[in-house]
Amino acid sequence: MRLILILFLSFFTLLNAFGEELDLDKCISLTLKESDKIKSSEAGAEEARYSKNEALMNFFPTASVSAKYTALKYNPEADPMVIAGMEIPVTLPDKSRTFDITVAQPLTPLWSIWNGYRANELAYEIAKYQESLTRNNLVKQVITLYYTYQTLVKSEEVLKESEEQVKSYKTMAKNFVDAGVSDVRAVLKIELEEAKLKKEKMNVTGMKAYIKTTLAIFMNVDENSFDLAAASVADSEVAFSLNSAVSSQNNNSKEIKILNKATEASEKAENAAFQPFIPTLSLVAGYSRNWDAVSSQPGGTMFFGASASWNVLFNWIGDYNGYMKARSNTVKTRFANMDSQKMLKAQLVKLYNDLLVKNEEIKIAEAEIKSAKENLRIEENKYKEKLTTETDLLEASVAYRSARNSYFTAVYGREMAFSDMAVAMGVDVDALKKGDF
Repeated sequence: MRLILILFLSFFTLLNAFGEELDLDKCISLTLKESDKIKSSEAGAEEARYSKNEALMNFFPTASVSAKYTALKYNPEADPMVIAGMEIPVTLPDKSRTFDITVAQPLTPLWSIWNGYRANELAYEIAKYQESLTRNNLVKQVITLYYTYQTLVKSEEVLKESEEQVKSYKTMAKNFVDAGVSDVRAVLKIELEEAKLKKEKMNVTGMKAYIKTTLAIFMNVDENSFDLAAASVADSEVAFSLNSAVSSQNNNSKEIKILNKATEASEKAENAAFQPFIPTLSLVAGYSRNWDAVSSQPGGTMFFGASASWNVLFNWIGDYNGYMKARSNTVKTRFANMDSQKMLKAQLVKLYNDLLVKNEEIKIAEAEIKSAKENLRIEENKYKEKLTTETDLLEASVAYRSARNSYFTAVYGREMAFSDMAVAMGVDVDALKKGDF
């Protein structure tokens, strides 16, 4: 039994040691399914939907029903009626049982009700756009984290190769010292470079752990239960112009749609604020039933008519200020949204230029790698013959390492830039890479 338990625990530990390998699509899928931000956004949209439905009911007549039971005691008692010298006792009920139902249909307030309903409907549409925008921003964050992790993985590989290089340099330097060709400073310089590489590896390892933890929070899983799959990135040139990107942003951007809807909602709220200046006219109908009515009063009464009311004089002062407040809010919202749209366009221009720069950075990094690799080869051959210094050799090694890291940073950075552009334009990132949007 003990052996079985040990085997089971060993198997479980082995499973944890080799967690599930997640690619980018899987990370996005889990994030969209488990994210608390999305659940909160969905709840916000649901709240706005109920508010819209609540406002819709204002179009229908209001109905009120009341039932009363009251015990009656008269003090003093009613005097008898005297008719032709005869006293006739007056009998009054000792209780009152009534039932009333009243239905009222507002007429003139319907205009204000429509504007209020439309404002709530716009608020619901804004909430749905915000929900979609939350999803897009989360996807963008996951893409950024995923490709940053890939950059760190490549950097880690480069550092390991550099460690092997420096290790071989150290062996050669020791041989030169032993042969009396160099002094001990040659070894010390290389040991310093080893320490720098060790520190850089620690930074990379720490950043990888941070990114995995952040992704685990997004996906609502344990950070030790998965590994991130290696990503293969295809070469993607910018297949669209800035004008087409701006046009797409105007037509598809969730942020711009939210701004437009917010402006329209403020206008509807302004219209609704004018309602107090219009007299309120309503149709009224109902039925009243009294089971303890006296002979001079009928037991049941039906009624139908209309009512009109209008708050005037001093009420108008408050109503005027309320209307002007709503009107000022409309103007403020309109100008603020116009400014926000301009800033969104400026941001898009920057993102577009950043994307173009990333492509150039890749080309530059490729050229730097070729140059640095050749320079390192020459310096290594010269050092074997002790025709160059350790400083020149290490500088050549650092330059080669830096060029390779710059290349991976640019390649994966371009993927992040495409993601940022896609969210800003309101289109799918794969369609954006193809220029088909």
